[in-house]
Order: sequence, then C-alpha cells, then structure tokens
Amino acid sequence: MENKSFATHVMEEAEEKGILKSKVLTFMLREELIAALDEKINSFSFAKEPSSIHTQEAVLELRDTNTGCIFRRELPLEVEENATGIRLRGENASNQQVEIIFYSQGGAERLGMLMGQGPDEDPCGGHSEHEH
Repeated sequence: MENKSFATHVMEEAEEKGILKSKVLTFMLREELIAALDEKINSFSFAKEPSSIHTQEAVLELRDTNTGCIFRRELPLEVEENATGIRLRGENASNQQVEIIFYSQGGAERLGMLMGQGPDEDPCGGHSEHEH
C-alpha cells in the first residue's frame, strides 16, 4: 500500500472529478482551498478580527503575466495595516530603510483634513473652537 499524503489524495480525487481539467477550474479550486485553510487557521486565534495587523515578514504571491504560473516569495518586509491604510517598510539595495504607504479612502480623507483640505465645518457637529 502506497503512503500518499492527504494533499495527494485530494488532488487525485479532484482529477477524477474533472476539476483539474483546465487552468481556470484548477485556479478556482486553489482559491477555494486557500480560503478554507486560512479560515481554519484563523479560527485558532482569539482575536479573529483585529483592528490592526503587524508582521515582520510578508509572503508575496505573484502570477506571471507571460506564463500564468504562480510563485510565492517570503520577504523580510515589515507590514502594518489598520483603518488608515497599509505601511510597508524594508531596505533598498543600498541597505537604506524605505517605506511605502497605501492609504485607505478614510485614511486619505483624514490626511486631507489634517492638511487643511477638509470641510470648513466641524464634522462632529458641535466641537467648535468656542466650545471646550
């Protein structure tokens, strides 16, 4: 009797059911499996819906436009995500610290208000400079 991994059994069953007969169907199965596994992994956490996410290492998934092949890379990249947006920090080829910030719509609006580009009226309704 052959000692096959669980993943091998799943792939064989998918093949038998015709799910792997095209790239599109195979990709759809992959996305479904990733989502199901992520949901299960996250179920072990006490904070399933954190208000912010922070990590020192990121996994980058790439789909090559010429071949359609998918590649995964683990990068030493600090990532912070919250309601304001996502901040990526790392080093460039000269070992200098660099960062890129992608603002959410709400974060961009708050930044605009801080820079004097917001409404002339108090959005909270009643917190004017005369009321303390």
